[in-house]
Order: sequence, then structure tokens, then C-alpha cells
Amino acid sequence: MPRMALSETCDRFFTIKIHEKAKVISKGEEGDCMFLIYQGEVGIYVNGAKIGIRCEGDVIGEAAMDTDKPRNADAIAETSLVLLKLKKIDYQSIVMNFKKAEKFENSKFLMNLEIFSSWPLPKIQKLSDLLIVSRFKPGQIIYKTDSESLCIYFLLSGSVVLKKCIEITKSNKWPTGLKKWEVQKVTQKFMYPLGQIIPGGIFGIEALSGVLYTSQAICETETTLLVLNKSECAEVFSQSDIRKIKKYTMAIPETRELKESLIKHMISKTEKANLIQDALQVNYKNWGGRETEIEKRLRRTNRCVSSLKLNLEKSYKYTSFYQEKVRESIN
Repeated sequence: MPRMALSETCDRFFTIKIHEKAKVISKGEEGDCMFLIYQGEVGIYVNGAKIGIRCEGDVIGEAAMDTDKPRNADAIAETSLVLLKLKKIDYQSIVMNFKKAEKFENSKFLMNLEIFSSWPLPKIQKLSDLLIVSRFKPGQIIYKTDSESLCIYFLLSGSVVLKKCIEITKSNKWPTGLKKWEVQKVTQKFMYPLGQIIPGGIFGIEALSGVLYTSQAICETETTLLVLNKSECAEVFSQSDIRKIKKYTMAIPETRELKESLIKHMISKTEKANLIQDALQVNYKNWGGRETEIEKRLRRTNRCVSSLKLNLEKSYKYTSFYQEKVRESIN
């Protein structure tokens, strides 16, 4: 809450004292005020049954501030109370002033954007009136790829990164027997970073064309957005405005282009890794003629591998021989 609005809210509160066991709120009565508990405890009762307790710093009776519905529970002082009372008419005045201040700040923000610098003030104010302030936490996803485009977003503060999911299919060989291989296709998914949106940036413009979102938007920090519903775009944006917005915003590359770029990057990375591996190879040859420990182990390993290959070949021959004998005996 802005400091001015907070100051105004504090000025509208006034202090009252309530004795223990006294009823603060009665079920069914008109909700014309709310209370902030400064000191003490309040029990919440429904049909005589205690359903909860409110302590210092809690608010009671706030549900009636935005509706004309009667109170839905009794509030009774469990101890002596010191309450800060705010009347409904004062609450509505504060909310109205806060919204006016918010709309004014939104208008200033829009006027400072290059794309709207030539707009007349009434048009800016109309757009500002349609915007909804939304706040997101770090790591929170604003929208996903291929989801329905419902809104266009203006970044007021924070940071948003756009990413696109790229699927790459590889063919791998898996041994299934002696000199036999099975080719299996494996699909890997990569989140390809497209770019970062900074304050003043616009994204989610797919809503202007009515197509699905072509990327995923993720908050990097605490983020505040001004959100415009797709259904209201036609009220403020002409076709000329839409063309300008599309030029102003980040272009999203085609999936095919991103896939080719990613494959090139992966090949380049593999080649670099191979070069480094080749450069780091050490020659363990003993020029003095004495066999090193590494050479001993390597020789033993090679001998074991050769023996294993020989046994496999013999086993394969014996198996073939006995299979042929079995066939002959059957025939």
C-alpha cells in the first residue's frame, strides 16, 4: 500500500474499548464497520459453537466491507479489548482513493513507454482503466506454451524470462545379442531461453491475434504486471496499434529454427569436449622398458576381454551344433 494511502487509512481508524464477554459483532446485523484487534482476544461463534479465536493484529468484520450481506457469525470478547474501528463508508473512500492513485500511476507508466508516447491522454486513461494489477512470485509461471492466450502483459516491475520447449529425437543403438543391435528413438526436451523481459516490456501479444501462446513466461524475481484481457483489446487498440505493438515486442522464432540452433550447439559442445579429452590424454609408455602398473592392468583387462570373446564364440558354436542335432533327431 502506498504511504499516502496508509496514512489516510490510519487517520480513519478510531479506538474503542470493550469489556470481557461483551459482544462485538452480532450475527445477522448490518455490517457497517470492521475492527482491527490492537489488544486482547475475540472468540468467533456460530449458533453458539466456538469456531475460532482472533488475536492481536487480526481483523474481524472485514467480509461485510465489500458486500451488503449481514454478519454471518458472532464475535465475543474473550478478554478486555482495545479495537481500532473503521467505518464502511471510510473504507470505501480509502479503496476508491487507492484505486484512483493506482490508475494514475499506471497512466504515468504507459505514457513513458515509447509505443504509447503519441497517444492522447484520454486514450491512455482508457487503457489504464482496463488494466488489472497482478503480482507474481519468483519461479511462478505466468503462462505455458500452447495454452490459450487470454491476456496481454505489461511489465511494471521485476523480471520475466521467455522460454520455449524444444523436443529433439535421437537414435541410440542398444545391444540385444552377439553382433545384434536394436535402434531405439529417445526424445529429449529442452527449455530454450528466448530472452528476458525488463520493466516497460510487453509480452503475451499472441492474444492480439487469437493464437495459442508460443512460449512460456516465468518470473525470475518478484514481479508486478499490468494485465489486459483479450476481450478488451479491441476497445483500445486499432489495427495500426496492433501492428506497432508486434514490432515493439520480442519476436518468437519458429520451433524449427530453434531446433536447428540447439542441435548445432550440441554438436559444437561435443566436438569441444572431444578436443579437450584428446588434449588431456597422457602417454603412459615407459621408456625404460619396465612395465608400469597401468600397463599391467590394461594388459590383464585385454586378456580377460579376449578370453570372454573366445568363450562366447565357443558357446555360440556349441549351441548351434546342439540345435542342429536336436532338429535331426526330431526329423
